[in-house]
This record gives sequence, structure tokens and C-alpha cells, in this order.
Amino acid sequence: MRSLAVATARRLQLRHQRLTVRQFSAEQRTDSSATEDAKRRQSEAKLEARFLTANKPIDLPDPQKEKALQQLQVRLQELHKAGNARAALQVAEEMHQETEKHLGAQHPATASARSNIGLQLKLLGRWNDSRKQYEQALKIYRATVGHDHASTASVHHNWGTLLRTQLHLDDSLSATDRLSVLEMSLEHLEKAYKIRLAELGAEHPHTVASRSGWGASLASQILQNYKQTTKGLYRSMVPEEVTTNGWDAAEEHLRQAYVTALTNPRGRGLQNPKTRAKTKRQKPTQPQQLNTIQTLSAASAGQNLALVLKARAAVLGDHERLNEARDLYRQVLQVREKLLPADHPDLYATKFSLAELLQAQGDEEAANAIRQEIVDTYDPPENDENDNSTT
Repeated sequence: MRSLAVATARRLQLRHQRLTVRQFSAEQRTDSSATEDAKRRQSEAKLEARFLTANKPIDLPDPQKEKALQQLQVRLQELHKAGNARAALQVAEEMHQETEKHLGAQHPATASARSNIGLQLKLLGRWNDSRKQYEQALKIYRATVGHDHASTASVHHNWGTLLRTQLHLDDSLSATDRLSVLEMSLEHLEKAYKIRLAELGAEHPHTVASRSGWGASLASQILQNYKQTTKGLYRSMVPEEVTTNGWDAAEEHLRQAYVTALTNPRGRGLQNPKTRAKTKRQKPTQPQQLNTIQTLSAASAGQNLALVLKARAAVLGDHERLNEARDLYRQVLQVREKLLPADHPDLYATKFSLAELLQAQGDEEAANAIRQEIVDTYDPPENDENDNSTT
């Protein structure tokens, strides 16, 4: 590494010498204007500054610190996959402290560490604390890698997902706050999808996730326009044409994301349970697998689609969509049961939604059986006693 730096410095020195000769020759020219001479001197000054900088000693990364950070990263991934958000948060906070000491506050790795903290805080229901971490991570990424980088998109996605989750789970939100949270969720997920589409391509699992999340938030926006009557029916507060177009747009995003995930299986799946999302596309071994969920990426897209189909069926009385949602939930459940721990939050989300749908269809026995599975394994996270998070 140091020999490369010396060679580079030598090349710059020779280049500097050649430029000096050029400068002398240029000064002998009688036809050079004052403006051209000024520009030339300015350019040569910049090159000289680069040369001097190149000759400074290079600070090599501390291998021990690098190894320690890698170990923390592996531990964090293990705890996150196991659904242990409380332990994962402690590791994420330690990793952020060590990363900042090693690389500085304004570094992409530090932004990633902050984003990891935000994710665990979201899983623990600490909405405001999570938002603050994402806000800081976004500022760092924008300053270091730019507004349109895939890493910047990851924060937009995580922030938008946080807000969408808060919308469903935070009962303390006022009607005005709910609208504000929803608008921000849509804004972040739309940005994430467009950046990832340009940087990663339509088939990448991250692009699929952002498009699916954006579609789900669009559906949530439509649901805000409905009001339940005394007879238990739902009535739209805006013209029917507006709601229909809105439903169609949301469902289109969700269906396209789901189909993309099915036909381009990537990431952890039934064929490769230990594979990460960076791997190349998997080819389904059998034709029928093109119509069945095989990966966690497709499972997430299917979950979002089923959720919106169920909601649309509820307000419109559409039994066909309700049956489709039920079948999707069952497929998602089969994959998540095989690939995720028994107490993973995503697995609980699928079981809860399926039980709710089965009850709506009158199958109380099946619904109660799933609810009992949840009760038998669920250990809810305990928030910090000092956590006073607000929107």
C-alpha cells in the first residue's frame, strides 16, 4: 500500500516538473493573453497542491479496529435475524460509537451505523428516537455520497417504513398527525423507489421492497377517506372515481412489485436459506415456482399486497379479493415459518393478519388456532422507562 503511494507521488513529481517547463515556455510566448496566463497559473497551483498532498504520509486503517467492527456487524445481523431487537440495539449503539471513533462522524459507515440503531428502535416502538437516527444518517449520506446514491435510498426506505408502521401502531397520533405522518411516509418511499430503480434496477429486492412499501402507503392514504357507518359499513368521503383510481394505482404498484419478486427470486429463500440479498438471481427449478412464493423478498411483497387486498375488500365487499388475500397470507406464512425464528416480528404480523381475515370469513376455529400460536410464543419488547417518544 505504501509502495503504491510512493510510486504515485513520483509520477506526480515528474508531472509537476513537466508543468514547470511548460510554464516557462508559456511565459516566453508573446501571443498569450493575460487571462489565459491567469487560468494556467491557477490550474498549475491546484496541481502543485495535489502533489504536496500526495507526498504526505498515508494513514492506513487499523486492522484490529477493522476486525472488531466486522465482528460487531456479524453479531448485529445475527440478533436482527433472530428478532431480538433489544439485544441488537445495544450492539448497534456500540458499533456506532466505535465506527465514529475510527472513521469520524461524517463518514458513510457512521451513517450506516446510525441507520442500524434507527431500525432497532423502530422494532421497539420508539418512533421519535428512531426518526432522529434516520434524520442524522440521511444528512451524512447526502453530504458524503450524494442525494441519489443507493445508500441514501436505504435511509429513505427505512424512514418511510418507520412512519407507515407508526401510523398503524401508534394510537396516540391525532388525526392531523396521522395525515402528516402518512404524507412523509409516501414522500420517503417514493424517493427510495425512484433512486433504487435508477441505481439498482427494477428486479433488485431493495427496489421491489420500496415499490411495495410505496403502494401500501398509497392504500393507507385512500383508507383515510373512508368513514365507518353505524351499520358497520364503510363510506368514502370523496368521489367514488377518486377512490377507485387511487385503489387501482396502489394495487398496481403492489402487484408489479410482487410479480417482480416472484419471477426474479433473489436473497434468502427456500432454495438457499442462508443467502443474502446481494447474490445473483436464482432460477426456479420448476415452472410452478414462478407462481409461488420462494423468498423472503417475495414474502414481504406478498404480505403488503394481501394487506391492501384485504382492506379494499373490506370497504367494497369484494369477496374475490378477500380470498386472494387469504391465499397470499398462507403462502407468506409457509415461507416465513421455514426461514424465520418462531418469535420473529414478521412472522407474528402474518399470523395476526391471517387470523383477522379468517375471522372475517367466519372461520373462527382456524382464526383462534393461529391466535393461540401467537400467545404461546410472543414475548413483547419492553420499552425504556425513560422513553417519552412523540411524533
